[in-house]
Amino acid sequence: LMTELGQIFLEDYPVQMIELRKAIDCGDACQLERTAHSLKGALGTIAASNARTLAYELEIMGHTARLDKAAIILQQLTAELERLTVFFTDPSWVDRI
Repeated sequence: LMTELGQIFLEDYPVQMIELRKAIDCGDACQLERTAHSLKGALGTIAASNARTLAYELEIMGHTARLDKAAIILQQLTAELERLTVFFTDPSWVDRI
């Protein structure tokens, strides 16, 4: 199950990251909130707590329409997701859980 969830995550999150970037660039707080909420759920499913926390911060920024620091949080989230990508693309990850 975890293998499938990891694969689904790797397929889905790049699209969500593009949507987050667009929302921030356009100042679309509603889209930021919705997309961050969706990504937060996926990250919770794979127990990626650091990345989930960052997605939650973006969700709250969208909810409150305070996007002034959203680009910084998105950059931090990108770094966390790169780490997750490395983890899930290493075939030996299953042996480490």
